[in-house]
Amino acid sequence: MLLFSLLNSLGQLAVYKMVNLFKQHIPAFVIATRKCFTVIVNIIIFGHQIVWIQGIGIILVFTAVMMEVYLNYQEKTQAKQVTEK
Repeated sequence: MLLFSLLNSLGQLAVYKMVNLFKQHIPAFVIATRKCFTVIVNIIIFGHQIVWIQGIGIILVFTAVMMEVYLNYQEKTQAKQVTEK
């Protein structure tokens, strides 16, 4: 539990540093990707059995998260282009 807490704290510090360096869209993508890989790795490591409908659900959730990040990035890019003109 102590190791988990330490690693979680280090991860949060890394996210904070990324927000300072890259603004908001890159850390959101990194956080979403980390969550996706965490679920997949946990399924593999702990040998959880999933049925096809759960697999479809996982794919839908991951796709929705990635689309949200991508659309947010596009929106900010378009807003930046409008202000530059």
